[in-house]
Amino acid sequence: MSNHTVFEASVKAAGAAAVISAALAETTKQGTIAVASSSVGYRPGFPGAYSGYAAACAAAAAQKLIDLNTAEQTKQAAISNARDLLRSQNELP
Repeated sequence: MSNHTVFEASVKAAGAAAVISAALAETTKQGTIAVASSSVGYRPGFPGAYSGYAAACAAAAAQKLIDLNTAEQTKQAAISNARDLLRSQNELP
């Protein structure tokens, strides 16, 4: 197995892991919103009833962005490490 083959496999694996992380982040966000809907919910006619639900939705959206950023950083680090292998062997084009 050549170093280029290892690099290509690493890039593919990093991309696949990022896609899985993005899907997991969205699932977590939707789960958090669903729990907030069932436990807090928005009940018209009750003053302030929406604020807990809105806060849970905002927190879930913020956490999703953090998770996506972390996934992208992990992906870029994996690609960089794979590129370093090629660089150390003087095989970069």
